[in-house]
Amino acid sequence: MWKRVRGFTYKVVVVGCFCFLLLLNTRLYTTSLHGNSSREIVQQLHFIKGELQQGMAEDMQLFFPEGYFFSYVLYGLTWTNIAIDKQGTISNRAQQEALWALSHLDTPKGREPFPKEQNPSWGIFYKAWLNWLRGGILKLGNNAQLRKKFTADCDEITDAFRNSVTPFLTSYTNAAWPVDSVIGIAVLCLHDHLFPHKYQDVINAWLQKAKSKLDNGLLAHYVDHLSGDTITGARATSQSVLLRFLPEISATWSKEQYTLFRQRYVKTIFGLPAVKEFPPGKSGVGDVDSGPLIFGFSTSSSTVTIATAKVHGDPLYSQLMDTAEMVTIPMCFGNEKYHFFGLLPIGDAFLAWSKSIVLWTRQAESEGKYERVTSRYWRVPFHVFSLMLMIPLLFPVWRKAYKNYKNK
Repeated sequence: MWKRVRGFTYKVVVVGCFCFLLLLNTRLYTTSLHGNSSREIVQQLHFIKGELQQGMAEDMQLFFPEGYFFSYVLYGLTWTNIAIDKQGTISNRAQQEALWALSHLDTPKGREPFPKEQNPSWGIFYKAWLNWLRGGILKLGNNAQLRKKFTADCDEITDAFRNSVTPFLTSYTNAAWPVDSVIGIAVLCLHDHLFPHKYQDVINAWLQKAKSKLDNGLLAHYVDHLSGDTITGARATSQSVLLRFLPEISATWSKEQYTLFRQRYVKTIFGLPAVKEFPPGKSGVGDVDSGPLIFGFSTSSSTVTIATAKVHGDPLYSQLMDTAEMVTIPMCFGNEKYHFFGLLPIGDAFLAWSKSIVLWTRQAESEGKYERVTSRYWRVPFHVFSLMLMIPLLFPVWRKAYKNYKNK
């Protein structure tokens, strides 16, 4: 009896492992088989909204200081991206959803983590991301009240840059991350794309200053708020985000920066592309920005680099997306799609935003010529690795078959 139970259990385990590995390996062909479907992204958004309505943003706030803010702003920006990409086919719904997200951010609760006594008020992180969402909604259609707030905050951001010695404004008291100022300047570019040009002198001055404050050729992760000098050198967490916005400001400089980032941070693990948090020769541990590191690779940076590669016309985009679709074990039920069994919805928000990315102020890059990070057969090492994992499980089957053969 027990022998039959053990035999049945063993078969269930083997079949289960085989099906699971087969699923993982087939997910590596998601983009090549299905493309980047906006339908799937909308399914993710259905899941995310349900989570937001059940307190996801408040839960994420317990994990990191911008958890509440990112939960809503990424939801709104993803809807905006889809509408811009589809050129009006779902514009009305996208506007409604983006405005719903905005209504949770332009509030005392949305501003709560950010000290008001900064220039601009509540800091450049809050002002830049909030106004980027406002500008995206305005790109979908005119809204007089929203335009008034958008322009007023653009003016405040402009005054802050004009009155600052350093190109990097603070996001918290006496704390500055260059990535946030990049988004602030991108907001000014978005204004000048939507409305008559007003801020080009500030944009040009910022570019000149920022290029004088690089860390080994790249914008630093964290800087002195008074001088703009590097405190923490370039890291993938901030590079992957700022390089999504830099093409909106300067396509030429952005491509130079992206090429350097790609050379230093994009590597492979088991043949699959992924992003290292630290450059060659440096190491560190995961933190609130990067999340946990796996052999030095950052899951959050790898996810956001999907967006970064896409806006730079890099074919790496589809490889990173296929890898993400494999690693995160996506599931679809009804009109919802989620990853990691729905345990980390903020991860779904970042992934949906990254997959939906489009440029807002100019035409997208045509596919560029970049040095390959992976081989042409980049999926094969993982296929082989999967087969090797099955060998120990199948050993009893082979042994039994061999004994039966010998006893004939």
